Amino acid sequence: MTTIVISQMFWTSEVESSVQSGANGVRNYSQKCTDQLDELIDLVRGKLTKLQRSSIGAMVVLDVHARDMTVNLADEDISSKLDFSWLAQVCQRVYVCECMCVSVCVCEYVCVSVCA
Repeated sequence: MTTIVISQMFWTSEVESSVQSGANGVRNYSQKCTDQLDELIDLVRGKLTKLQRSSIGAMVVLDVHARDMTVNLADEDISSKLDFSWLAQVCQRVYVCECMCVSVCVCEYVCVSVCA
């Protein structure tokens, strides 16, 4: 779970940095996300323990969603970390549930805990 939380923190930080870096920043970062997904997929295709495969599988699902959101943000030409599309994504990223694990979503969506 810690790996997933840290991954989401890095994604949030890196997208915010890419927004501030100029016109093609988010588009370039979406390509970086795709490249990182390719590396994870190569890892999944290798020999892994059941726990490793489960953890990396969860990361792949979240990273695909993050990459898709990054592409959407690039398509919307966001230019500020105050743009609504970006604020809506940041708002969804962190939700700490009662059993001390982290799920993805908070603001506008009904949350389903990954703790179950």
